[in-house]
Amino acid sequence: MPLVDIEEFDGKEIERVYLAARLSEAKSVERTLTESNVDYAVQIEAFRTTLLGFLPREYEGVAFYVLSHQASLSRQSLETAGLTVGLVEDFS
Repeated sequence: MPLVDIEEFDGKEIERVYLAARLSEAKSVERTLTESNVDYAVQIEAFRTTLLGFLPREYEGVAFYVLSHQASLSRQSLETAGLTVGLVEDFS
């Protein structure tokens, strides 16, 4: 199974490719990355958004990290699967 402990990526370049706000979304991301045979690690991370467009709120989401050389494939697979809301773009 491609899910690995984040510590297995120690010393390697990794990139966050997705931040899922809901459990169902996170499960879809896991399924997509697994089907794409991509090793990934997850971490719970805080993120900020606004409620009703102006009230700042902090939530916890599931961040998905992959090895840098698999980031492009991962993003393509997630986009093809329709998982675009939490997709983290490549800014390099």
